[in-house]
Amino acid sequence: MPKTGRVYLVGAGPGDPSLVTLKAKWLIEQADVILYDHLIPASILEWSKNEAQCISVGKQKGAHIATQSQINDLLISHAKVGHIVLRLKGGDPLVFGRAGEEMQVLSDHGIPFEIVPGITSAFAVPAYGGIPITHRHLSRSVALVTGTLDTQLPPSAQSLPSADTLIFLMAVTHLSEIVDHLLSMDRFGPDTPASLIYRGASSQQRQVTGTLASITQQRDDEQISHPSLLVVGKVVGLSKQFQWTQHSPLFGQRIILLRSPGQVQPWISTLSLLGAEVLNYPLLGYEPMKLDAERCLAQIKTATHVIISSRNGVQFLVQALQDQLGSDLRILAGKQLSVVGPKTAEALSQYGIKASLIPSDYSSKGLIDALPSDLGNDEIFIVGSTASPDTLTKGLKAQGATVHHVPFYRPVKRVLKQALDIQENDRVVLTSGELAQTFFEQCPDLPKIKAICFGESSVGIVKKNQQNPVILEAASLDALCTCLMGRNL
Repeated sequence: MPKTGRVYLVGAGPGDPSLVTLKAKWLIEQADVILYDHLIPASILEWSKNEAQCISVGKQKGAHIATQSQINDLLISHAKVGHIVLRLKGGDPLVFGRAGEEMQVLSDHGIPFEIVPGITSAFAVPAYGGIPITHRHLSRSVALVTGTLDTQLPPSAQSLPSADTLIFLMAVTHLSEIVDHLLSMDRFGPDTPASLIYRGASSQQRQVTGTLASITQQRDDEQISHPSLLVVGKVVGLSKQFQWTQHSPLFGQRIILLRSPGQVQPWISTLSLLGAEVLNYPLLGYEPMKLDAERCLAQIKTATHVIISSRNGVQFLVQALQDQLGSDLRILAGKQLSVVGPKTAEALSQYGIKASLIPSDYSSKGLIDALPSDLGNDEIFIVGSTASPDTLTKGLKAQGATVHHVPFYRPVKRVLKQALDIQENDRVVLTSGELAQTFFEQCPDLPKIKAICFGESSVGIVKKNQQNPVILEAASLDALCTCLMGRNL
């Protein structure tokens, strides 16, 4: 009989991947089965292991993929065969997340479970709207209320808690009834401040702030829809003064990265700290090529100059020297060693090797321009990939060099856990032609996006797909940040 597994009821936060807790991320990486809700950002499923099953059980207004009973059955059946099961919910699992019902079912079946709290939208969304839900002089109590009314009872018969600040989740549909109920209470009047926030703590955040007398009309005028949260109380009056997101230069921008997990974290950290919502979909993986060992070794030994075109090149060169060529990096001793950019130089430095040349323009053309115009006496060995453009090889041959371009690795397309979630005006960062081609193959019916290209190799592909490219001045994270903060996309 198989050992019973374990179920984790996990909160994924209000929607921005940077607000997912560390423990939630660790569990996503380890889970065998992930049952996820509608508002979970698709990109965080890419943290899961390749063999993990990711099953959408999302609920949204008017459309349930799975009933609660079906979700309970899935939790039980997968746990009973020994799986680590992750029930991934938006916000916090115990705040209007029906985790209490799931805990009861698991307990009844003797299945061990654990709760992993998340940042609830009830707290995060007001914070992103500049509303402190408690304040020493204005609000000494706060209450969370579901905006979904019991249809069997009239609104006037449904009690509301007594608190200085009330936060209504899922508040849009019954907003007028909620307002009428509040106005029937002695504690609230038409001038009581109220704020309705759509998709708070995300790049799509929209907020209308007024009073109980005006908020319903403001919802209609601004077409505020689901999912939205209503905050009522004196603290809402501080919102205009405390709009801190206005000082985050990239707040409101949604940036799509397509980089491999091992290379993307500095990008996510930098862009998130500038206020952006960052999603990463690693479309490509890489695998080593089978080399002609004797020929490859001979070419490296006779080369006067070795060029490594990427950080991946460093990794696969070291691996090939050890696994296929029976050598190591000492074979590069005495040779001029050039790289296309500082990140490749940094990867080399981890092995105690310093690059001889890093061009100021981090591109193949920049490297060609940085080398002598007459290379007639040079034999150059390039560590590349099967997808490397021939710009470097042609340019060096034009300057008289003998060139051996050897692909040490090749890109392979990854199967994503869920289709890419691309929205209009997303900033999509394309660092290579191969990546651009793969992206457009996976997203044939795109809305208008902002395609940001690292170099010329992806520009033609972007134009072919009826999108307008923006070409960075340099192929670097700094140049990307400068471009995004310029707001000239």
